Amino acid sequence: METLKEKLIVAQKLSEKYLRMTHESIEALSSILICKEIEKNQFLLKEGEICEYLYFVDKGMLRQFYYKYGRDMTEHFAIENELSFNVESYLFQKPSKLMVETLEPSVVYCISNKALFALINKNAEVNTMYRLLLESLLIQYHQRLDALRLDLALERYIRFLKESPEIVQRAPLLHIASYLLMSPETLSRVRSSFINVKNP
Repeated sequence: METLKEKLIVAQKLSEKYLRMTHESIEALSSILICKEIEKNQFLLKEGEICEYLYFVDKGMLRQFYYKYGRDMTEHFAIENELSFNVESYLFQKPSKLMVETLEPSVVYCISNKALFALINKNAEVNTMYRLLLESLLIQYHQRLDALRLDLALERYIRFLKESPEIVQRAPLLHIASYLLMSPETLSRVRSSFINVKNP
């Protein structure tokens, strides 16, 4: 069971990540947080369900993915102090094409769509924080698209290694390969090439 202090700490983390808010706004945000402890390999969101919650990872790792031509394709990883949710489904309350699962035993803080938008309508700072959160996700999405369009396989791997070293250490290689739009065999060759370049 989460405590008021723990929820305040999480709300403070969100504030520091996107917008430094007053203590009153942080308290208001903390009041709508719901803590969930979830075992490994459990779904938080399945295809066809509506994404009712935004998930902030306090401990563990989440993965967003979808199926394409029968293949499991990773869209996003989230570890400590990061978010995971289907933006389109959350915003418009429509069935999700993405799924969210735990890759490790996880503790997540959930913010429901209804509670967040009720608070946004009353609190200008939380409203601004949410806008900045969405802008940050949009920038990350376009950076990822640019990397997939323009970078060679080795360049994509090096970028991912630089930007997300902890995920490289913790996530299964099969999921990393699909995230980088590579086959596991290609990722294996790329990793060998990187090691050879790094240690000639």
